[in-house]
Amino acid sequence: MNRYLSACSASIVIVGLALWPFAGLPHSLAADEAPRTGGNGGPAPAPQDGPPLVTPHNTPGPSMAAALAMAQRALAACQAKGWAVSVSVVDKAGGARATLVADGSFGLSATAVRKAATAVAFQAPGSELEQKARTDPVLAAELTKPEYNAHSGSVLVRIDGRIVGGIGVSGAPTHEGDEACARAGLEALSADGNSPSS
Repeated sequence: MNRYLSACSASIVIVGLALWPFAGLPHSLAADEAPRTGGNGGPAPAPQDGPPLVTPHNTPGPSMAAALAMAQRALAACQAKGWAVSVSVVDKAGGARATLVADGSFGLSATAVRKAATAVAFQAPGSELEQKARTDPVLAAELTKPEYNAHSGSVLVRIDGRIVGGIGVSGAPTHEGDEACARAGLEALSADGNSPSS
């Protein structure tokens, strides 16, 4: 029994001595010493001047700054007419990037998101989809799914000719009023030299 304990003690001492050189080293040493690189292994990109218009390629859509600017412009256009609305800007996958709800606009934010996401999913503004569905029973059936809303009130956002998202508005007295405000939101990007259109 004593010989067994002595052997175990000797093993523990040997292991302890083997690990001793590494004692006290910070856990993140390797990470701290790793060179900073970009996603392709090259040097990290230099910071850009001003907010970007689009997100990185792995999350396609308007940047948060661009989405917020468009939502604010659309909301202001409706407020100027006395309309309390909800506005949502979504990315290329239909995910919300920015949603604004005016005082007095209750329960409409989900509708704004669905309008914008529907425009992106079918690559057409709501007014165009609404008209097409009247003569296309297959499209009309598809648009009855709960995740879609094909009424007027949504437009596509294009940057450098690419569809990167959509704007949806809900709460104006008419769907056409919703769409007019959504189109006003696109003007937020026009000032940056881009002319997105639906």
